[in-house]
Order: sequence, then structure tokens, then C-alpha cells
Amino acid sequence: MDRRNPECHPLFTLEEVLSWQQNEDKLCVARIPKRQRKPQDKPKLLVCHDFKGGYLEDRLVQGCGRPNAYRFYHWHLVDTFVYFSHYFVTIPPPAWTNAGHRHGVTVLGTVITEWNDGKARCEEFLKTEDSYKQFADQLVQISKYYGFDGWLINIENKIETEELVRNLTGFMEYLTKEQHKHVQGSQIIWYDSVLNTGELDWQNALNDKNRQFFDGCDGIFLNYCWKDEHLESSRVTAVEAKRPFDVYVGIDRVWRGCLAKMREKKQNLSVAIFAPGWVMEKHEVENFTQNENKFWHLLQDLCYPCTYTTLPISTTFCQGFGERFFDNGVLPRFPRPVPSEKNRVFVEKKNCFGEKILKSSKRLLFSIPVVKGWNQTNQAPVEEETEPVMDISTDDAFIGGTCLRLEADVVHSNFIKYSLFSLDVDLKQYTSVYVSVTYKILQDPDCDIFLELHLQHDDQSIVLVLLPFPDGDKPVPTYGKDKACMYVHALSTASLPKLLNLSSPQPNNTRWKTKMFPVYSLYLKFCKLTLVKVGLTTTDPQPKKCIALLGDLKIIPGDALPEVFPCAECISVKTDTATSYPLIDVAKNSFKPDEDGTQKHPNSFEWGVDAYGNPINIPYNELDKMRVSCHTLREFRPGIGGQLCEVLYQLITSLDCFTLHWKADNPDIIDHYRVYQIKIDSGVAKLLGHVTEPYFKVTWFEIPDYEKDELTHHFKFVIRPVLKNGIAVPLDYNYCKLFHVASKKEVASLVKDSGTDMPEGEKEDVDSNDTGNIVKEGQICDGENCEAINSDKEGKTEKTHSAGNIENLTQQLHISDE
Repeated sequence: MDRRNPECHPLFTLEEVLSWQQNEDKLCVARIPKRQRKPQDKPKLLVCHDFKGGYLEDRLVQGCGRPNAYRFYHWHLVDTFVYFSHYFVTIPPPAWTNAGHRHGVTVLGTVITEWNDGKARCEEFLKTEDSYKQFADQLVQISKYYGFDGWLINIENKIETEELVRNLTGFMEYLTKEQHKHVQGSQIIWYDSVLNTGELDWQNALNDKNRQFFDGCDGIFLNYCWKDEHLESSRVTAVEAKRPFDVYVGIDRVWRGCLAKMREKKQNLSVAIFAPGWVMEKHEVENFTQNENKFWHLLQDLCYPCTYTTLPISTTFCQGFGERFFDNGVLPRFPRPVPSEKNRVFVEKKNCFGEKILKSSKRLLFSIPVVKGWNQTNQAPVEEETEPVMDISTDDAFIGGTCLRLEADVVHSNFIKYSLFSLDVDLKQYTSVYVSVTYKILQDPDCDIFLELHLQHDDQSIVLVLLPFPDGDKPVPTYGKDKACMYVHALSTASLPKLLNLSSPQPNNTRWKTKMFPVYSLYLKFCKLTLVKVGLTTTDPQPKKCIALLGDLKIIPGDALPEVFPCAECISVKTDTATSYPLIDVAKNSFKPDEDGTQKHPNSFEWGVDAYGNPINIPYNELDKMRVSCHTLREFRPGIGGQLCEVLYQLITSLDCFTLHWKADNPDIIDHYRVYQIKIDSGVAKLLGHVTEPYFKVTWFEIPDYEKDELTHHFKFVIRPVLKNGIAVPLDYNYCKLFHVASKKEVASLVKDSGTDMPEGEKEDVDSNDTGNIVKEGQICDGENCEAINSDKEGKTEKTHSAGNIENLTQQLHISDE
């Protein structure tokens, strides 16, 4: 378990809020901008997340080791997401904000005051105009710094005097004005609680007693004990204010009967769902996906799926969880749980990567309501087991921990189709568009997939059928006179634009195929893209069980391709020497100490296993000495160099964690980064994590060529940018710069070398076509310039290779299953 993972936390007191300063926790900042959606004049959906009090696994910025942590994947149905807890000022962990923003969702934190403690805080920050403005200004700066979009204000205590009530009204108006001024598209929502008299009396409606707070902000979240007449009066009042969809009717999970009543009595009001994590909290974790889909199916009458109007579309279909993490279809040599960007959380699960992988690999821009037995249009579930299934695969993926799994009985010329995305993209805004799909056929080899792009030109419907197989190889769908149809075949790599060519995934033995198709200029000039489907086909006239996996889908405008790939340059490495504290079991973990101010804990913690699979127990009072959590623990075996568990324990307590810091020459086009460690002795690389920040706290890594008495150990890390259109920068040393770190106890330094080690046996394979030079031993290259190298202080000579060679680094970074 990672003992050094950066954490997000709330602010507990007014003093903490007023003294808060930025730049103290850069790893907790969300960087993904909010995607634009098509405006809809319809009721909205707000989700208020309160899962076991919040700040559980999701507080860990770079991931946790639980493969089944809570996740959320119905983002396309949600307009606003509130991260809720009962701490004073709740700051959403960045994985939630990043995941929400990928889908165009507004993400809010929470300010809550309760009981006598809350009453005292309100009296303090509302005592004067200057005091409430100071508090509001800090809230605005906090949301701006951490990258989220505003606040839910939940005052659940009495406000004693008329002056304090006036100041509370002024606070709401000032906070809303300043939030809109500093954060585009932001919101301030008021919770139905305090009245204009200062009394705490939940109204379950919008009325004259709480309207002054509604008038001063962007919406009101109604309490849950409403009746039909409450909804009717609220609708009338909201219409009078010309804000019919700014009243959010509270639905508290399902046990107050709100859901059934709301579905029965439609009042054309918006909806706020509180604590949907109840599905996992109160039911079996193993059946979470099935239960979650059932729950959201009950909400379908209250949901209005969003529509996106721009490209790119880029998704790996990863929901942010899984037992293992795949990188370009390749499984790490020693599988470990997948990180979770929390898809939310983020859409990727946490381990040693950030929940920033999904959502970080987290390129999940569109979540799909995958339900066993959904029909071709995804409009209604069906009961027959023989119907097509669109679900998630948790044991195989292309990027991340999960992908999309399609299963159906397919017959020759009887095509099974699944709707993926509903869009409203005017293609004339682009000069060229390319579609990329990565898929795998598990069963049967006679089966294959195809894609359909449904276009609209005035009253004319047009379908582009994208075929990854040759003409005549498989049956293809046909259309009548009502729809024009064109068949498009995959382009060869050589026919692609240069940057798409260079960044195309390298073939390997995982059976994943990547195909890329053009959308021709004729359709770009006149048409709108309205729907994307995937279909299954087979050559067999008898029913065949076809199983296909979709691992990646991109619709990329050529205009989104940069002229050159961004380059990430190393800046520094900072050693972390602060005292570390263990991640206590979630069930026992709490921010609140015991009454005497101490935190109870067991005498020891289980930390990994030895070579025989036996638990290693570390005394609690020794945990603050731990400098690193090391994956090599499972790889060492007794008898190899005498490196037993005791030696390993000495090693991990003598090394420091460190934070890598880099910069990119064009950060605006970068979505996130992937961080790899390269073993100096073999050149094999392991993916450590995904981050949106240009920082990465290295807490899991391999110790190359470990010698018990050696004072300095060397590590090399590769930083690989991934663009906003989903394209990963090619594995070329011109772009994926190296950190070479020399680490001693409590000291780490950045070695300013310009090359990297090449494994023996690969030195002769360097291709001179890219740079025009074959690098010889004894030279180091930076771009086109080579110079002789010197031995280091230990007398070891660096062996390097061409900075321009893509293929060699690709081979190093692809870890063999063998």
C-alpha cells in the first residue's frame, strides 16, 4: 500500500479558510477545462455525492489499491455535480473535477455549517460586510485555484439577528457575483434551510420565506420532504422569476419515496439526487454495475442526455476501475490494481496511477449506459438472455482497467448494432476529420465489427459505413432509398497525416487492431454528425456467438492536430523528507481525532508480502521512516544476491520519495501525461501513473541493480504527453524527455544528461533513417548533435542511442506478457 500518496482534504475551520494560500498543494489542482455542451431549455439534473462522508479513496490524488472503489459513469445525464461532506469547506478532489469537466459537467464544492459550532462560525464571518466579503473572496480563490466551478451553500443552523440575516443575503449576492466574475460558467446553489427570519425551517419548496436567497444565486436545492402542492407552488414561483429550471427538487436516494413521487408528478422542475453512492454503500459491491444501471434506469424519465457540438471525441471506455492496468493493450509484467482517476473518479481507478488516469487514462469523454440486454437503440432494456449485450470488460482493456464488451448471436447479413453517441456536430467547421477505432475480436474469427456515422443534410439522411476489413471479406449493411450510403475503408499508415502516422499504436501480440478512416470533404461541407454506432457482422450463415472489445475510439478533426508535437522538458526533482503517515483502512479512517486528541491505531500494519506470499508486518512507530513503497518486493527471491525481506526493509527505509517537475512548450494542447520508469539495466519501462499536472510524486518504483552498501541509486523516468484529442505523443526521445535521478538517503538530484541508456543487444538495431546518423558507443545525442561522453564518478560509461529513434523506445516501453 502506498504510504506517501498525496491527499486532498477539506478546510475545517474559518481560520483555515481565511489563512489559505495557493501553491501549497499543486498536486491537488484539477486542470481539465470544462467541455462545452449544447444548451438545452429543459429541466436539469444535479447529483450530490455523499459516499460514506466523502474523502475516502478519492482523496488520494495518485490512486489507491482498491480495485472496486466507488465510481460514477453516468456523466452524460448530469448537469451539475456537488462533492459533499459535513466538513466546513469541502474541496472536490481533482479526479472528480477532471472527470466532470471531460463531460461538460459543472462541479461544485460545499460550504456547510451545522448546530452550535456552525452558528458560531456564521456569527463570525457574517458580523460585518467586510468579514463576509473576505470569506467570499477566499471561497472564490479556492475554487479558481483548484479548478472547480462554485459552491453549494448549506447553512443548517439558526441565524440569530436581523443584521446577520441581511449580511447572509448580502453574502450570497456578493459570492455569486464574484464567482461569475472569476470563474466562467460557475454556479452558486442555496440549500433550502434558513428562512428570511433567520429561523432554521426546511420549506421543501421555493416560497416567499426563502426566495431572497434564491434571487441572490443560481438555484435552490429543495429539502426532501415535499408533497405535490410544494412542487406546484415552487413551479409557479420559479416561472414568475423567469427561472423555471433553477429549482432542484431533492431526491434522497430512494428510501423517502421521493423518486416514485417525482416520476409520477412531473412538474417540469430540475432534480437533485442526494447520495447516489447508496447503491454501493447499502448493497453488494460485487453487483454494483448491475445495481447502478438499474437505479439509473429508474431515473430515465427525469434525465435529458447531453449533446456535444464539437470534436474531438476521444474515449477508451474505461470507467476508472479494474484489477489490472493495460497500456496499449499490454499488461504489466507484475499486474497490479488499476488506478482510478476516480472517475469520477475519475474514470480510472487508483493504485499507483492517479485517478487522474481515467477519470487521468482517463480519456473517457463519454460514458455509456452499459446494461445487459439493451436493445440496438439503447432506449429500453430487454429481458431475453439471447438479446445483444453491451457491457464492460474488466479482464482486458486497451488503455486503463476496463473497455467496452459487445456480445451477440450474429447471423450472415443480420447485423447487430449498438448506439454509442448522440451528437449535433456541424462538420463544416472542420477541414478534415479522421476516425480511429481500436478493437479486438475474442470470438469468433469469422466475425468482425464496423462503424456507422449517421449524417444529416437538410432532410436527407446519410450513413458512412466504416469497414476495417477488405471489400467482400464480410457482409456489410445496406440502406434503401431513404438513406444515402457510402462505404469507407481504412487508410494505410502511410496515407495518414504525419502526426497521426507517428502516433499510431505499434502492433504487438495482444490482438488489438487499430484502424483509421477519413471523412470526406463532401460531407464536411454540408452535413451534421448526429449519431455513432458500432455493429457486428459474420460470414457464417449459421448463428455465431460473436464477442468483440472496443478499447479506443477517436473522432479527430485535422484542425486539432498541432504542427509539431509538444515537448516536455525536465525542470527539477524535489526530495520529500517530511514525516509520512500510513493510509489507515477506510472503515477506520477519520479526520476527527479521539477526545483526548490522539488517533487510535493498531500496533502494526501489513505491508506487502515476502517471496513466499507471507504478510510483512511493519510496526506502527516505524512507518514514519518509510521513504518509498517498492514494487520490487514481490520480484526479489531468496537466494538471489541474498536479498531477503529484511534487506528490502532496510532499503525502503533508506530511500526518499521525490517529486518530478517538468514543463511543456505547448501545455494548452496537452490533456495529461503518462509517467514511466525505465530500468537502467534492461531498458524495460513500467507505467507508473497518469497526471494532469506537470508534477508527479514518485512513490512506487523499481530499484535497479540494488547493492546493499551502495549509497547512490539511479532512476530514469520518461514523461509522455497525451493530447486533448487523445493522441499520445510518440515514444521518441525528442518529445518524451527523461528524468535521470540520482538518489541518496534524504537527497535526490536531477542528472542533466541528454541521452539515455540503451540495453545491450539493441545497440545494433538503431535505425538511421530518422536522424541520418547511427550513434556509436561512446557518443551521446541530443537531436542532431552528437558528442563524446565521459565516464561518471564511479567509472561507469553511459551507453546511449539516437534521440530520433521511435521504434527502439517503443519496444522498450512495451512490456512483454512473457
